[in-house]
Amino acid sequence: MTHKPDMDSVPRGIGGKKPGGQGSPQTAMVVVALVALVSILAVVIASLSGGANPAQPMGEELAEAETEIGETGVSQPAPPVIEPAPGAQPEGVVSGAAESLETPELAGTATVATEDQRRAVLTSVQTLRTRGNMTQARTVLAEAVVDYPDDPTLRLAFAEFLIERGDAEAAAEQYEAAISVGSPDPAVSFAAGVASQASGDTSRALEHYWEAHRLDPTNPDYPLYRAQAEMSMGMLDEAVASLSMANRLEPDRAQVWGMMAEVALRQNYAEIALQHAGRARDLEPRTSAWSVLQARALTRAARPGEALAVLEELPRASRMEKSVLRAMGECLGMLRRPADAAALYVEASESMPSDPELAHDAAVWIDRAGDSAGAIMFAERAESLGHPGAGALLQRLRSDAG
Repeated sequence: MTHKPDMDSVPRGIGGKKPGGQGSPQTAMVVVALVALVSILAVVIASLSGGANPAQPMGEELAEAETEIGETGVSQPAPPVIEPAPGAQPEGVVSGAAESLETPELAGTATVATEDQRRAVLTSVQTLRTRGNMTQARTVLAEAVVDYPDDPTLRLAFAEFLIERGDAEAAAEQYEAAISVGSPDPAVSFAAGVASQASGDTSRALEHYWEAHRLDPTNPDYPLYRAQAEMSMGMLDEAVASLSMANRLEPDRAQVWGMMAEVALRQNYAEIALQHAGRARDLEPRTSAWSVLQARALTRAARPGEALAVLEELPRASRMEKSVLRAMGECLGMLRRPADAAALYVEASESMPSDPELAHDAAVWIDRAGDSAGAIMFAERAESLGHPGAGALLQRLRSDAG
């Protein structure tokens, strides 16, 4: 049973808010963190290898990925940035190792590679990647960690490669191995946490986030990510404590206020959620997610008119976002204005005619507004676009129409 949080432990302000729209923040945060970890780990690897940078970072294809607001309306916090060690080469520079496509010679009894052996592996992998041979690149790294199981640099290089290829479970195993043989590093523990959470092992992710925070108690990302993991497990009181830590470290971070608002909503404390959501919106007034969250808090407090006014202040492009549309639809439904909600969804569907979800939702609202012919037309569109529920909706609409 969830208990009311101690109000002295909950950071306050003009408001407060959680990085979430209608959905939960877990998946989106983890995905963005995985993308950012690619570049982070390239620097960690350079540091561990004594300055030998493994050519370009393995996350080259993901370099343009940006932190953004997903369909859930969640603003994503970015992982920490690690400064390169003294003497580390700039990204993109290959230490003078052979660029042969042959698998480097790895024999011997040592469990840690020499600098030359390590450089040969990493250069070979980079060359293979440049030429598009990802299968052989993976084989080279897999063989390297077998031959040199106690080399943290090679373990992290393999983990980075696996993250980029979308294999979070295998990446988490390599992070675990790197942690067991390397020096304590908060960034590596954090990376292990993100990978563990992405692979579905949230309990283990929490352990890594705690360890990252222990090693570096000044980084607000660590308690922030721990909080969203705790939220995913229903540990709301623990999430409040973690968010309080993050807030003390970075009091002007909108994501922290947003997550506090989401926790308050889940605990059914609408007024507290409204305060936190308002604070997030004050900090980032152009972020539609905070307007959505503030509107959710207002509707929870039975104030749909005020909620709708908040959403109507958004520019048209933002009002066409699905999280905003859902929130506006909820407000209009509470205000008994289904025709206005139908008009919103028709506009959105016409602007994005290949989106099956918008067509389906337009049909639902048009039906509620009493226009059976219009509802059938949009349901047919949704069915043709492959929406899984459109067939049943269309059958019911046709039956009701006689």
